[in-house]
Amino acid sequence: MKDVELFIFPEKYLLSKVEKSRYQYSSFFEIDKKTLCGWRNFCSKHAVTFHDLLCASIGIALRLCCQNDVCIPQNLLINSVKSTREESCYDEVVGCFLHTQSIKINLAKTDKVEHLAKQVQRAVLETSAYQSSSILVKLAAIGSLNCSKKSIKPFFISLIEMMLSSHRKRLYHLSSPVLSACKRLAKLNPKRGFVININIWNNLFLENQKNISRFFGTTCQTIPSGNNDLLNVQDVLDVCVFKDFEKNTSFLVLSANLKPAFREQLGRVLLNLLD
Repeated sequence: MKDVELFIFPEKYLLSKVEKSRYQYSSFFEIDKKTLCGWRNFCSKHAVTFHDLLCASIGIALRLCCQNDVCIPQNLLINSVKSTREESCYDEVVGCFLHTQSIKINLAKTDKVEHLAKQVQRAVLETSAYQSSSILVKLAAIGSLNCSKKSIKPFFISLIEMMLSSHRKRLYHLSSPVLSACKRLAKLNPKRGFVININIWNNLFLENQKNISRFFGTTCQTIPSGNNDLLNVQDVLDVCVFKDFEKNTSFLVLSANLKPAFREQLGRVLLNLLD
C-alpha cells in the first residue's frame, strides 16, 4: 500500500459548498438486457469476474475523463464493499456485516480493459490472505496520504487511549494497529483525494426476484432508483450496480460530491467501456 494513491479530481469537477445543498450526489444510468448479456459473455470469454471487469473499467474511465486536467496516479486504490461473514461465530447473529476488499491497479501498464481486468484478478488472489484486516488499517497504510502536522486530533486519541488503558481489565482488548491507524487518519488532509468504492449487488444478473414481501415482521422496501441518493458522503466515489425488479431494469449508480455533468460524462464513458 506504500505506493498506492487516492484519485484527486480537478477542482472544477467538485461541488462547491452552495451546490452541495442544491444537487443530488447520485446519478442513475439504466442498463439494458443486451448490455448485461454482453458483460456475461466478456467475463466468460476472458475468464474474469464482473468485479474484475468493473474495477478495470472504472480505472480506465477515470483516466479518460481526467487525463487532460490532472496527473493520473500510477497505482490506484479501489475498494470492493461486500456483505460477508468472515468468522463462523457470526453465523447465528442477525445483522449486516460489511467487508471491504482493497486492491491496487496499475493504470500505466495498459489501456485495454481485458488486460487490466486480468491484473485485478491477480491482485485479488495475491492479497486474499490480508483482506481480513480492518479498512482503517488499510487506508492508514497508504504511503501517499497527505497528513497535516498541525492536527490536534491525534493528541486526543492518545489521551483517550491512555485513559482507557488504566481500565484494561474491565474493557475489551484495545487493538494497537487500529489505534495507530486512527491517529494517522486523524491527521489526513481531507482535500487530498477520493476513496473509490465498488458495490455489486447480488441481484444484478437475476431474472426473477425471490418472493419475500415481509422480513422479521416488517415490509420489504424497494431500492430507490432516481429520486434519492444511494450514498451521500464527502470524498467517496461509490460505483454501484443493482437490479430494480419493480421496474425490471438494472442500474449503474455513481455517487460522489462531483458535479452532475461530470458524473454524467463519467457514467457514459464507463458504460461504453463495459459495452
